[in-house]
Amino acid sequence: MANFYGSLIGFGGGGVSAPYTVATGGTITTDGSFKVHTFNSSGTFQITNLGTDAEVEYLVIGGGGSGSGDRGGGGGAGGYRTATGLGVTATSYSITVGGGGAGVVATTSSKTPGNSGSNSVFHTITATGGGYGGHFVNTEAATDGDGGDGGSGGGGGTTDGSGTPAGGGSTSYGNNGGNGVGGGDTAGGGGGSSAVGGNATYQDAAGAGGNGTASSITGSAVTRAGGGGGGINWGTGGAGGSGGGTAGASQGPVDGTSSAATANTGSGSGGGDSGNGGSGVVIIRYQFQAIPYNVATGGTITTDGDYKVHTFNSSGTFEITTLGATSSAVEYLVVAGGAGGGGTVGPGGGGGAGGYRTATGFGVTASSYSITVGAGGAGSTSLLAPGSSGADSVFSSITSTGGGGGASNSAAATDGGSGGGDNRLINGGGGSGNTPSTSPSQGNDGGDSDNANAGGGGAGAAGGDGGATSASPADGGVGLASSITGSSVYRAGGGGGGAVSGTGGAGGNGGGGKGGDDYTDAPVAGTANTGGGGGGSGDTSAQSSPNGGAGGSGVVIIRYQFQ
Repeated sequence: MANFYGSLIGFGGGGVSAPYTVATGGTITTDGSFKVHTFNSSGTFQITNLGTDAEVEYLVIGGGGSGSGDRGGGGGAGGYRTATGLGVTATSYSITVGGGGAGVVATTSSKTPGNSGSNSVFHTITATGGGYGGHFVNTEAATDGDGGDGGSGGGGGTTDGSGTPAGGGSTSYGNNGGNGVGGGDTAGGGGGSSAVGGNATYQDAAGAGGNGTASSITGSAVTRAGGGGGGINWGTGGAGGSGGGTAGASQGPVDGTSSAATANTGSGSGGGDSGNGGSGVVIIRYQFQAIPYNVATGGTITTDGDYKVHTFNSSGTFEITTLGATSSAVEYLVVAGGAGGGGTVGPGGGGGAGGYRTATGFGVTASSYSITVGAGGAGSTSLLAPGSSGADSVFSSITSTGGGGGASNSAAATDGGSGGGDNRLINGGGGSGNTPSTSPSQGNDGGDSDNANAGGGGAGAAGGDGGATSASPADGGVGLASSITGSSVYRAGGGGGGAVSGTGGAGGNGGGGKGGDDYTDAPVAGTANTGGGGGGSGDTSAQSSPNGGAGGSGVVIIRYQFQ
């Protein structure tokens, strides 16, 4: 439902009407910025002031059918109709809440079907009552013992012959009832709003009632409109469907009786000397005041106190379905993919971290935003090429640039969100960070080399410079810590330089990969969804994986107040 603003002025003569609907009728409750009118019996819903929105959400459920007596089929649930965006006017609407079908107790001289539920009605919406449960018969006429049609169909009964009494059909907004079996033993379950009734199994098990459907129209999830379970001659009757349907009863060793279905759920009662079907319900919901906080979807959603946090570890869509009236700005963290480390067979510089951009108070609108999460760059596979740059991450107008690749023996480091580390055989300097320039800066330069390979730049510091001896490769630049998710996490660390001899440089705190060692360990890839740079290759002629380490993928995180 759309969100509209405006002053609540003009209640006196000559003023404009209030922007939100005002209404009476039923039992009225509040769920945040919404009013909920629940009708457990027939009445009148009167709109005294029509809001700018002029729409309501509704749930209308017909009365449930009752099961039949003595090995009878379960009653079908009432029709289940719900939707948002129903147009209304400033008028009175008669509300009809359908009753459940009356229960049936069989006698030796009279074996009759159950009774169908009654329709529920609001405005142009009619939910049909549930179908009756089929009864036990001694004949094999074409329709003897069949369940009745309805919102959901009633379960088929049983017969002493070889016939198969059929479950009733769904006339609208429900499901069919299950079939009974011949041999006089087991009946089918009534249909529920979300599933068909179960078929009976010969001399084994009665059919279960079909399950109902959950709705949060009142503010909490409630399941309604389950089918009644089928009755059985000897043993355990079929289970009632979730949402208020009741189990079928057994006729032996002691005659049992099925309980009445739950009132105001529209559920069917079980077969076998049945109780009443459950009465229906009508529920209407509409906005009555401005919604103060954003409502949004997309990514993995977590809660931190009064804030929602949407984390995108891969590309997707962030959709603001309702823009908060008093608090709508968001906080964001956008980290691009880290770059791959340089070097192959010979040692290389560490990959630069992905660009790191974060801020609070960022303005948004009620719309959909495409989220791009940048992939990490591949490690170098050639002496003539640096590590591959990471890919950009994007949210709205915010773009964080992928990290710059680490240098190889014959290829200089590249620029990026943070720059790649230099190679000792080039001494051309590390790649430039914060490229293109943003304010605040999105990253730092890669380190320079002397006689050892340099580390890639990180979001919090430049990459370390290679030392004067070949045994002193540099560490990657440290990343930055953010508590946007509710706990402090470092991201966007640079990759460590690869070793000519000894141990490679450490990856920067925040997902940077360690540089490769001399003839032993291969470089480490940047950690996924941190934007960390990959470690540079060591002097790896004896290694099975001589290429530079890959950069870690980026991440996009969005945070806003929701209560």
